[in-house]
Amino acid sequence: MNKATQFLFQFGNTKEEINKFTEQVQMEVINGEVDPHKFQGIINALVKGLSKALEHNQANLPQEKYEAYGFTFTPKEAGVSYDYSNCNHPKWIELSNYESQIKTDKKSIEETLKTIKEPMEIVVDGGEVVTINPPIKKSKTIIEVR
Repeated sequence: MNKATQFLFQFGNTKEEINKFTEQVQMEVINGEVDPHKFQGIINALVKGLSKALEHNQANLPQEKYEAYGFTFTPKEAGVSYDYSNCNHPKWIELSNYESQIKTDKKSIEETLKTIKEPMEIVVDGGEVVTINPPIKKSKTIIEVR
């Protein structure tokens, strides 16, 4: 019985063989021999599926660094974060509440600024006239693969 992983392992059993295969694929894509969108879709699906499988298998992850197939596998913590909400520090609670209010107020102003299409003048406290400009919209084009 053929397994899907057996097919993948045909590409190489060492880091050098896998890197050589990867370079060949890159050249085929660059030379237009392969539809890059189809290839990207296949690879993205494979990586997403593998990531889910690894998350499901967290308990079986090795605890020590090891080498296999020319690769070094090193377990390490990633995305470390701290939750301070249970610390009960009075000043932290005060500042956190203040920060939350500032974020809410700022978001409200940003939503209003998004609606401005042309510069406009407003009068602020003290009677000063200020010119308000529309925000600069920034984006980059990507290819989303689902």
